[in-house]
Amino acid sequence: IASCLVGSEMCIRDRYSIVNGARRIKRLKHIQVNDLTVRQRNRFKKEILLQDLKLTVRHGENVSIFGRKKTETEALIDCLVGMKKPISGEITIGKHTMTSLNEEEIADVRRNEIGIISARVPLIQEYSVERNLNINNLISKKQKDIQEELMPLFHYFNVENKRKEKVQHLTTAEQETVRIIRALLAKPSILMMEAPSHVDGLQKLIHYAWGRQLTFLYTTEDWERAKLAHGMLHLKDGRLYEG
Repeated sequence: IASCLVGSEMCIRDRYSIVNGARRIKRLKHIQVNDLTVRQRNRFKKEILLQDLKLTVRHGENVSIFGRKKTETEALIDCLVGMKKPISGEITIGKHTMTSLNEEEIADVRRNEIGIISARVPLIQEYSVERNLNINNLISKKQKDIQEELMPLFHYFNVENKRKEKVQHLTTAEQETVRIIRALLAKPSILMMEAPSHVDGLQKLIHYAWGRQLTFLYTTEDWERAKLAHGMLHLKDGRLYEG
């Protein structure tokens, strides 16, 4: 661990990209967190989960956050996507200051710009893979035929033969892959993933996101999986450190 990131903007690799093999251009900030503090009330007292946290992820970067405490990593993701309100601090996603938006505006940003990959957003076990992936399309105001978009994703993640299977018959890794595809179908500019369990799938997703300049942030309790990202941070005792 190099240094504590409280009070200064964190720095990771890939702050610049190469254009035409030579010219370097600075990447725009895509996720910006300033002085974020989050508390949680337990049975006996209020516990600080995140304290004066600062984070910057630029457009097209993929960054891992290594943390042993699930309550801390989940609190951070929940705040980033607007599902949890911090005590203090500011969160900006693209051009949107999430901490200043109302619930409807937050839901709109989440729906249109953020792809969430989490076991806390469950699949319907009794439905087939295809039916699960069609649910969001069926309730959308802009219904469309998603088959042309599904097939390349099925092929890329090597689950073509699982399309008609019920989710309850899939392995843990295969179910995670379905959650990844579900997030990608929404065509987000930012991907956020909690605790990836499948190394091969994570590597494929990192490559996919990098090739399409999608911003990708994921949390993990596994050091080896954390090191797969181009930039890595360590969340410990509510504070971020370079790792």
